[in-house]
Amino acid sequence: MKRTRSTTSASRPQARQPGFQMKTGIVCGLVFILALIARGVYLWEIQHTDAFSLLLGDAQLFDTWAREISTGNWAGDQIFFNAPLYPYFLAGVYSIAGRDLMLVRLIQIGLGSLSCVLVTIVGNILFSRRVGLVAGVLLAVYPTAIFTDCLIQKEVLALLLMAILVVLLSRAWNNGPSKTGWWIGVVLGCLALVRENALVILITVILVYGLSHFREQKKAMTWIVSCMLGAGLILLPVASRNWMVGKEFVLITANSGFNFYIGNHKNADGSYNPVIKGHGDWQDERQDAARIAERSSGRKLSAAGVSLYWFEKTLSDIRADIPAWLRLMARKWFLVWNSVEISDSESQYVAADGSKSLSFLMIYLHFGVLGPLAVFGAALTWRQWKRLGVYPIIVVLYMASIALFFVFARFRYPVISILMPFAAAGLVYGIELIRQNAYRKMALPICMMGLAAIAMNWPMVSTKPYRSNTYYNIAVSLEKLGQTDAAMSNYVRSLENDPNQAMAHNNAGILLYRKGLVSDARVHFEKAIVINPGLSEPHYNLGIFWFSQGDMQQALFHFTRAVTLNPDENPSAYYNLACVYSRMNEPAKSADWLKKAIEKGYRNWKAIQSDPDLENLRRVDQYWNDIGLMITNSVSVLR
Repeated sequence: MKRTRSTTSASRPQARQPGFQMKTGIVCGLVFILALIARGVYLWEIQHTDAFSLLLGDAQLFDTWAREISTGNWAGDQIFFNAPLYPYFLAGVYSIAGRDLMLVRLIQIGLGSLSCVLVTIVGNILFSRRVGLVAGVLLAVYPTAIFTDCLIQKEVLALLLMAILVVLLSRAWNNGPSKTGWWIGVVLGCLALVRENALVILITVILVYGLSHFREQKKAMTWIVSCMLGAGLILLPVASRNWMVGKEFVLITANSGFNFYIGNHKNADGSYNPVIKGHGDWQDERQDAARIAERSSGRKLSAAGVSLYWFEKTLSDIRADIPAWLRLMARKWFLVWNSVEISDSESQYVAADGSKSLSFLMIYLHFGVLGPLAVFGAALTWRQWKRLGVYPIIVVLYMASIALFFVFARFRYPVISILMPFAAAGLVYGIELIRQNAYRKMALPICMMGLAAIAMNWPMVSTKPYRSNTYYNIAVSLEKLGQTDAAMSNYVRSLENDPNQAMAHNNAGILLYRKGLVSDARVHFEKAIVINPGLSEPHYNLGIFWFSQGDMQQALFHFTRAVTLNPDENPSAYYNLACVYSRMNEPAKSADWLKKAIEKGYRNWKAIQSDPDLENLRRVDQYWNDIGLMITNSVSVLR
């Protein structure tokens, strides 16, 4: 009699029938076409949205970096602070076809569709043809994948490389020759240039392979050495390049200490929060990390020295309250598995507002569905742990490496290529067992799936702050382009999703002030201060408001508060304090603040020499002569 468990046992690749390869090719082709259609429809839907033509967050970094590379500066002049492979990929496209972001998106759609094909092949090898088809179809219509493939972001390469890795592992884990180890090392080296924590997978694969083949020591050692050589072929040139430009050994990037601090300091909550309020932009991150570290240590630091400073500072915070850190780690562990797509600059929840297809798919297929299904599939196939066990190990350790720092959903995106085949196995084998009335065999897997579903869909975080943050980023970009009405509309959307978005209140107040709606502007500035008393910008703007109303005492308070909260942010705050004291007819204090403004970088000499608000200062030669001398010296230095 045929055993019911045979449906959960994958045939070995060499047992396939000759005619099956053509059928596999047809299936892969259909999956590829479906993936192209799903992504093409989404791209067509969003091309008229406010965000489509904008580069938000890291996308702007990658574009700027790629343009610099494509103009001939291929080596650069600083140790890498961000993983370099994606910017070089972009630069290659720019060098061949020019800076065409639509072309980049179309290429990425092709790469994302290829990932769907590779996942189909993985499901076919590990389980069955039907499982492979379901896995490929799931990834083809997985909304996060559709959204990600159309971003100017590196995750499209991360998923592709992980899919290639899983194909290599699934084909050769049991009898892998040294050549397979070599190619696995090469792929993992490339993946580490997209996601540095992929080094965890390299270590995991080496250890698991060595342990599983410990009886064949010579074979295992040959495979391990080949794998390490393959990874070294990719990583050592990057380390050499870092040595040449920075004169110190940095394998890939010098940002690990800083990222460790962001995710583990005493006030961390598991997500990304910049070390300086309002400085979450990529243009500030590296400079802030170095400036604070050097100021605290009192000396100039190398890139590795800055990273070491932040590591030591974080460890000091952890040692000061170990129980609190353990609670934080537990929170991050659950966040990294949570169904909510925790985003930084661009949220797929906002993208869904402009795409009916994405919005529809997100109802039925999200990480809170995929994760439990994958757990169900792994539980149904647990008897094959000798052949399949490496994949859950890779997933768990990779997720742990994310939780060790801070959590964004896109960081976990590469493991989708492993979860999909197991989720598909859960669907296919679960349906077959139901048809056979084998409910007893499903009892434990269903319980495990239920627990996973509860844990992954537990309402730890809301989607609204991420929607709010994306609308805020869109508004800021539109404002820089001079599209103030569209910017204001997005600030309003940001505040509708999160009324406690302080900077949205601040920036909306600025736009209202410029339109002459000064009373409405004041309300927004004051709300921003109530929400976040540590922000300097709304204090500065309230200072301008009260100055324009002629209330010098209120202006004095807010300008002083602005420079106290952030001494290096805005030289104009120092200049305005000089104007306040001049209007109050206190020339000595006015001169002091004007000197500080010049020292901080204020360079509007015409304003200094002709601004009527400084008239009382210019009347007093005792102080004005000193200012004139500072102006003369500063201009001489600039020349």
